[in-house]
Amino acid sequence: MESLFSAFFSAVSNVCGHEATLHANFMHQLLRAGVPGPCIEREHPIGGKRVDLVVLAECHNRIWSVSDEVAMAFEFKGGAYNVRNALSDEIDADGYCADLDKLAPFAVLGVECWFVCTDMAELGIALSPAATIRVAAQCARRKINFAYHAQGEAHCLIARAGSNPVRVPLTQSTQGTSAAPNWRECLPRLAPLMRQARFTEDTAIGFVYHALRQEGIGATQLSLETYFRCGAGAGRMQQRPDICVFDNPVAGRFNLYRGGDRTRSNDGIKIGNLRALIEIKGSNGASRTSAKSFAAQIAADIDKLAQWRNRFSASGYLPAGSSAVNPDYVMITFDNRKVSLAAAALDELRAHAGRQEVDFHYLRIAP
Repeated sequence: MESLFSAFFSAVSNVCGHEATLHANFMHQLLRAGVPGPCIEREHPIGGKRVDLVVLAECHNRIWSVSDEVAMAFEFKGGAYNVRNALSDEIDADGYCADLDKLAPFAVLGVECWFVCTDMAELGIALSPAATIRVAAQCARRKINFAYHAQGEAHCLIARAGSNPVRVPLTQSTQGTSAAPNWRECLPRLAPLMRQARFTEDTAIGFVYHALRQEGIGATQLSLETYFRCGAGAGRMQQRPDICVFDNPVAGRFNLYRGGDRTRSNDGIKIGNLRALIEIKGSNGASRTSAKSFAAQIAADIDKLAQWRNRFSASGYLPAGSSAVNPDYVMITFDNRKVSLAAAALDELRAHAGRQEVDFHYLRIAP
């Protein structure tokens, strides 16, 4: 686990964005480490709540073997929470965080549980060395392991429950090129990956993230749930696209404001370097709806993509004729229904996507 956390914290050491981006990157690291795809699930439900990520596999001497039950559970805390470091908002002065209560029922059953924190340098380091010790103590009381990294540090902290914290050096990470590789190169990877996926939409998004990373798009170029100030909504509940692909001048700064300053929107940098905006549809839940309802959900996401184009065009950040005005707006649908969508329904969705200038991809995944 130490080597896995070292690679993970190194990869996200220059990332300041939504916490979901951390989940997806850790899923990417697990897949790279050899964890079978069907053993990984994001947003796993338990007792009316959802645990960020679970693994139904056990690791012995770096070899992963499939388990019938959840063997590992992870809660992540970090990223830009509105204009503040999420750790500042959600970890108390005594080191307690409510996310620990989501892991505790697993820990009681002997599941290997981890509370994973990434401190955002751009938004101000939240946890002092003394504070990390208090968090580790709160975790240990609940038989939960603790992993922590403060951006800018050359090491991460690993505190296994009942053991003293140890420093683990970070590995060297490749952050990507200045121009993002074409996202389309990942498409041939998706069907084989999704055939072995635990089929929730959040997990599907994680697999798409993994496929994009495998094609050479760096962690500082790939963001989930990206905040845009021009997004519709109120307060911190703006609409957010599933995945954004950027060129490297964004440099991993996916949060809503630069430096946590409410007056300095990042929208101009992000919109000017956006190469693709991707929405994903497909899950076991969607497979239980009618064909008409599923098609309507896909059409609604196509419309959402067109709305983003309109918002960006009206934002005032983009000069007329700029190549950055025309990123790809992408709809990827995974259909694991017992009966695939009818040809007529697919033809209508393709025509609707064409009218909205959306790049539409439909992948049939056998149930």
